[in-house]
Amino acid sequence: MTTDGTKLGTPENITLKPTTGEIEFLCVDPSGKGSAEFPRMENGQVVVSIERVETAQEYLIVNAP
Repeated sequence: MTTDGTKLGTPENITLKPTTGEIEFLCVDPSGKGSAEFPRMENGQVVVSIERVETAQEYLIVNAP
């Protein structure tokens, strides 16, 4: 979900940096309406930079671009 409480979707995949193995992006299946400001892949998934993600209990909080 985004910082304003809007459900963004469900994480479906992650992209790793090949040289370090660190998470670079989350690919999210958009099930909410707060995804317009994020880039999308050809399959419609929302791409979120891991730098925008924080953890909060059972949720991932995403800071909008």
